[in-house]
Order: sequence, then structure tokens, then C-alpha cells
Amino acid sequence: MRVIIFSGILFLLLLLPTVDAQDGIPYDEYATQYLDSDGGGTLIIHLMPENFLDSSGEWRKINNSLRLLSPSDSAYQYGYRYGATDGLLDVYAKTNIAASYPFAVNMSDYAVQYAPASVGYLDYGTKEYKVLQEVQPSIAKVQGNKITFVDAWYDMNITRTLDSWRWKEEIIMGTLAKTWMQNNPPSDFGLSNSDSYLVFRFNMRVSNLKMGKNGNNNELSSFEVDQGRMEFRDALGNMKWFLPLEDAYELNNVSSKVPIKFRIVGAGSTRDLYFGVKVSDLNTMSFPVVLDPTDTSATINGDT
Repeated sequence: MRVIIFSGILFLLLLLPTVDAQDGIPYDEYATQYLDSDGGGTLIIHLMPENFLDSSGEWRKINNSLRLLSPSDSAYQYGYRYGATDGLLDVYAKTNIAASYPFAVNMSDYAVQYAPASVGYLDYGTKEYKVLQEVQPSIAKVQGNKITFVDAWYDMNITRTLDSWRWKEEIIMGTLAKTWMQNNPPSDFGLSNSDSYLVFRFNMRVSNLKMGKNGNNNELSSFEVDQGRMEFRDALGNMKWFLPLEDAYELNNVSSKVPIKFRIVGAGSTRDLYFGVKVSDLNTMSFPVVLDPTDTSATINGDT
């Protein structure tokens, strides 16, 4: 072995000796060994996970591509038709966004299922929620590691993109959605225009996990997150996933952004997740606007 090089930043790649990418051998979760042109070896350590341990205990390269499932896949019997199982997370999706729990994430014996339900207005003071629209049927469009459902709500698309450590979700609100929202303000539903949030409600079901926030090992029932993140932990308190508080931002000006707020309602294995931003903030933004709540694997976080 000639040298260990940390990569992941473009200029560092220029320092690498000439290697044959075809000879890359997974070394551990973050490192891959390559053969140099002179017969030596180079171990490249990446900033993000590159490899995973398969069921036989062998390191393999992560494959983020979503594939068509076959009847032999365990998730197929539950109606899932797309998935990726060669990575840290096993993820699955159904063909129609309006199906029962169209998204699922599995790791070992732990699972989280999601179902977009509605978009509406939420008054965080009174907790009153008014529905603007229930989720609409939309057929999946899959390209590589990305799955998109167009017009899941009026002029709002849902996209999920699989990386090695996260299943990134984006809800993209178009210009027609902004006009629709402004023509149906919270005051039409008896809520405050200045204090209400536009929120998306998801049904969520978890297996062998407890939910909390910001390092709290105790399971919480209904709670809100306006700083930090929502966390999924096992019975021993080890974190398996988290949902970081991300932002809503302008598609054409990502520096123009406002923070997302979470509200979780219920207890036990079935919950409702609400997330969104203040209507008054949205009204000042240039559309399209992207909301970005994302499943992230705890394996790169180091928090156990």
C-alpha cells in the first residue's frame, strides 16, 4: 500500500496517482483500494460511505440506482415495485403516490413507512389544521437514483433521490401553487394569515423504533421540532435515522430560504408528521420553491 489519501473534495483528486477504477476493491465503509499503474496500491478514503457489508459479511460497492423489484423481493408482496437494496439503507417505493404507504426505508430489523396525505394550513398556537387538498394519484417516474411524482398536489411535485447515506426528499411548489395558495389564504378557513403555516401532512409508521428529538433517548408522543432534528432510535437508544430541520428555498436562488418546522402527532408505531413554513414567508419568495425534509442514515453522524 503506497499511501492513504482522503478524497471527496475536487482538488484533492488531482493529487491521486494514476489508478485503474476497474480494480477498485471495497476496503471498509468509507475506503476503497485501487491498483496503481506501477503495480502498487492506493487506499482512497471518502468523506461519505462508499461501501456496505452484505449478508455474507463481504464489503460491496453501494449501488444507489432504483431498480424494478421482482416477486422474489420481500417488499414486492407489500405492493412496492421500485427499490434499492445494495446500500446502507434499503428503500422502496410504489408506483402511485396515493397508494397506502408508498415509501419505505429499512435497515436490519428497523423500518419507517411514509404516506403523503394532504397539504393545508396549521396554526401552531391552537394546533388547528385545515386541509387545502388531499394527495392526488400520480404515477412514478424513475430515472437512475431518482423517483418523481408529478402533481401529487396542485402544481406540487414530490421527488426522492437516493444517495449513499440518505434518501433526499424534495417537494417542489410551482408558480401556479403560489397563486392557488394566495387565492385561498388561511383567513378563508378562520385562521391567521400572519401566524399560520403551510404544511404537508404525512402518515408515518415505524417498526422497532422510538421517536424523539435532539438526543433525547426517551420516546416522545406529540412534539414539535423548530431546532435540531427528529430522531428514530432503537430500544437501546442507538440512533438509526434522523430528519434534520432543513429549509424551504427558492429553486433559482438557493440563498433565499426559510427554516422548516416539524410537528409530530400521536404515539406508538403510527404518527402524523406535519412540516412546513410560515405562509407570510412563502408569500415573499419567488417560486418555484423547494421544501427539503430528508431521511438521513445515522451511520455518518457518529451519534449512537
